[in-house]
Amino acid sequence: MKLHARVLFTIICTLGLTQCRSSDQRAETIGQDYLDREFKCSEAPLSVESDLRIQFARTAFRESWKNGKTTADIVFTGDSTMAIFGGDRLHTLLPGLDIANRAIGGETTAGLLDRLDADVVSMHPRVVAIVIGGNDLLGGRCMRTALQNTEMIFKKLKGSLPNSTLIMVSIPPVVSWKANNITPYYNRKLEYLTRDMGITFLDLWPSLAEAEKPGLKQEYRFVMPNGKEDQVHFNEAGYAVFARLLRPLIAP
Repeated sequence: MKLHARVLFTIICTLGLTQCRSSDQRAETIGQDYLDREFKCSEAPLSVESDLRIQFARTAFRESWKNGKTTADIVFTGDSTMAIFGGDRLHTLLPGLDIANRAIGGETTAGLLDRLDADVVSMHPRVVAIVIGGNDLLGGRCMRTALQNTEMIFKKLKGSLPNSTLIMVSIPPVVSWKANNITPYYNRKLEYLTRDMGITFLDLWPSLAEAEKPGLKQEYRFVMPNGKEDQVHFNEAGYAVFARLLRPLIAP
């Protein structure tokens, strides 16, 4: 079963795997305000990791891959930012490359770590590109825990695929001000981690974010059929920028 990118996005939104809501009211903005004095981060599993609807969709995506590619030169993995970068969009923006998309909407660092061997390592890729951590922050996970999970992901990949190139992509700027308040700080921590481990870091913020205030540039915001902006995903123009930045890092 092959999932078209548009169908994938519809499933993700319908099941609540992503926050496809209006950004009209600041008070309604999704995510956790890590800068609030009353905020307490979570060391426990997040609700997204136990939600039965999400787990059902997660299983469905993984089952669909069994009838697809078993090896690939390049593997994309992580959360919905990468999951939506598939199907026709992938072939249009990154033509001529042998890429398998093994990302799932709603994925967290813990979820990716759990399925890494089966969905990524088993394909023996030359390059692995990852976007992960955004849902951890939206769910209020303690940053140290998310970073520890990410470090374990890196260690597992480096141990199992010692000759592969690993690319960690930053959590991108979004519409949600709560997310934008914390992700630049988290991304710097992530960048330091990649430097220490000899992993390539791709920062999307200089190209996609507003210059004067944290947030996704207006021209890259995804407008849904009801006219409202998706708070955590960018549009086709944003993916074109993503592809332009990524291609030199993954091309043979």
